[in-house]
Amino acid sequence: DSEKPTYIVDDVTLLAERRTNGAVIVSLQLEASVGLSAGVIGDIRAVAESHPGTAPLEVSWIDGRGSSSRFRSRTLTMAADGAALTELRALLGHERVRLVRGN
Repeated sequence: DSEKPTYIVDDVTLLAERRTNGAVIVSLQLEASVGLSAGVIGDIRAVAESHPGTAPLEVSWIDGRGSSSRFRSRTLTMAADGAALTELRALLGHERVRLVRGN
């Protein structure tokens, strides 16, 4: 007979609310070895601009030698909703587009 731990929740925030107040980041995982088209950055920008919102856009880049860098746009934000994420995933692949917790 084991005791069940008690959990106390101080605060709850709906994911939908976190998406609209900038508490999540749209994270893109891009690699040089994947062979992305030359215009993919412009396509990403077009998707972001067609879905205005408050989620920052962050790109994690892995070059051909395995070195990685992470860049966050200072000016480009977007909606972190289903339509925007679906468009990015259609463009880049499902595994390359994620929502991550913001600051």
